[in-house]
Amino acid sequence: MIKPRTVQSLSRSLGMLESIAAKADGVPLAVLSREAGLHRSTAHHLLKTLAICGYVVQDEQSRAYRIGPKVHQLVTASYSEKKIAQLALPHLRELAGLTGETANLATRKDADAILLETFDGEGTLRVVDRVGAKRPIYASAVGKVLLAWAPEDERDTLIGSLVLKALAPRTITDRAKLRKELTRVRALGYALDDEEMARGVRCVAAPIFVLPGRVAAAMGVAGPAARVTRESLIRFSKPLMNAARQFSEHLSRTGQ
Repeated sequence: MIKPRTVQSLSRSLGMLESIAAKADGVPLAVLSREAGLHRSTAHHLLKTLAICGYVVQDEQSRAYRIGPKVHQLVTASYSEKKIAQLALPHLRELAGLTGETANLATRKDADAILLETFDGEGTLRVVDRVGAKRPIYASAVGKVLLAWAPEDERDTLIGSLVLKALAPRTITDRAKLRKELTRVRALGYALDDEEMARGVRCVAAPIFVLPGRVAAAMGVAGPAARVTRESLIRFSKPLMNAARQFSEHLSRTGQ
């Protein structure tokens, strides 16, 4: 069987791109050149081309290479909001069944989280979410997830431009406290809304990734504070994060 001809430099570049995509924290030049079996200068030239085209970026402090915005744009271009909502529905249905509360999916538009899909819980007293409804990015669980995993420069710009209006007694209205909260969210892997957006409503949300470190949406569970305590939210975080992980793997694996 005749082996198809390939462009060696392109093949090498794509191999390094795959290595970088597998690690959200970035990969140093030395590691990439060693894994690819390339001289350091050759690897550097290929990476420089990828960087100029927007497929990789180099961290100014660590000098490690990470996936660039162009890759994220290519991946997310294959997903329409309608398609993501359709694919998420079985996961939301299962999550609502496990928790008994309303499950939802949201994406970000500017400084708001927009609900793409919901599945109501079974309780007579429940939070009813409407598809298309807006949630403040700084005061809702889905919003905080989308903000926490936004690219760092974009996140800083957003935080600086937000009008942190008190929507309920527990709304975070201080930028330093918000930044601290987002650091905590990234460390835990999920965000809480403990009556911050509205009195009487509590929520928990987790990120949906299409690439390591790149969030496409946020999946959440919301319920009335009369039944859902803060401890309940923490308990819900386990099935929520499991559902979010499964959905992320689905999107990453199928690309559709």
